[in-house]
Amino acid sequence: MPDGLETIGVIGQILDSQGLALCLFDAEDRTLLWNRTFLRFFPEHDGHVHVGEPYASNLERFYAARLSGPEHDRLPEFVAAGIARHRTQTRPFSFEHRGRRLLVSSLPLPQGGRVRVWKALAEALPASESRMPVDPFAHLADGATVLDR
Repeated sequence: MPDGLETIGVIGQILDSQGLALCLFDAEDRTLLWNRTFLRFFPEHDGHVHVGEPYASNLERFYAARLSGPEHDRLPEFVAAGIARHRTQTRPFSFEHRGRRLLVSSLPLPQGGRVRVWKALAEALPASESRMPVDPFAHLADGATVLDR
């Protein structure tokens, strides 16, 4: 196990006890470590994520579970945008996934690579319940690209 990875594994266990998900990537965006809460928040990765897996493969599963119809045909675009965001994110942002509202933070590590941490903000409301309008720009990380097709 590379230097420090064992320590981060222990930190991942502590984060599990607080309901926080962790995933660690090396400087080439390959998966190094994740915790149980990561698999609870992202069950599409259970049994598939592995040490050395490219982040692109992780994102392909993530988006395949979320996209349908014409959006699914644009899977490579979503993956490329996700990788770019992963490499440059400096502020937390929130999104909904599988009935949970999640807040994700990501920062570069001093020796290269990145760490991502997620927490559940609240369970999503059933579709039948009304929601307060949400400002779509309030939860953007560092910017957004809008494509007109």
